[in-house]
Amino acid sequence: PVIAKVLTGFTSGAGSVSAADSILTAIQKLDGNIAAISAPLKYSATFGDGVATNFVLTHSLGTVQLIPCVIKVSTGAVVETEVIFNSTSQVTINTTVAPTSNEYRITLLG
Repeated sequence: PVIAKVLTGFTSGAGSVSAADSILTAIQKLDGNIAAISAPLKYSATFGDGVATNFVLTHSLGTVQLIPCVIKVSTGAVVETEVIFNSTSQVTINTTVAPTSNEYRITLLG
């Protein structure tokens, strides 16, 4: 029979469930693992120096399955740029004019 009891001492964790884990510990690990999987990937950085039109940024998100958005910081307006994913941790942004110091912000979402 199932006995209705309040689950006490629960704190979300993470890790691999083993045969030695209690039911509570196993649930804590599963909850933490699910939270880690569903956490969105996000990287943001400002760029611009008044001279360059090409910027290489390291995001370390581990994937190229990302949606880029570049805005002008002062207005929030979306800026048309070329975004190239060089690897799963690096992106190149090409602009037609040199943005001033930290004029633009890129956000990558995945």
